Amino acid sequence: MLPEGNAASPETVAKMIFASGFSTAEKVTEVSGRGVGMDAVKGFLENEGGSIEIHLLDNNVDADLRAFETVITLPGKFAVQA
Repeated sequence: MLPEGNAASPETVAKMIFASGFSTAEKVTEVSGRGVGMDAVKGFLENEGGSIEIHLLDNNVDADLRAFETVITLPGKFAVQA
């Protein structure tokens, strides 16, 4: 993903979750670790005219863990009227 020795911004690292083949699983099983997931979600949303983004919520740039929110935008055709 990133060339060894190059520093990446926290935002760049957060966006890696959308990379094809990305997985946090230590081992591949029948249901996890194959790296099919958020890239498929992002692709679907973009094909339908929507989007998905990761927004970091704090300024702890050097922290190992960061607070974030996932922002999903859907086109009007997915709206439900009550």
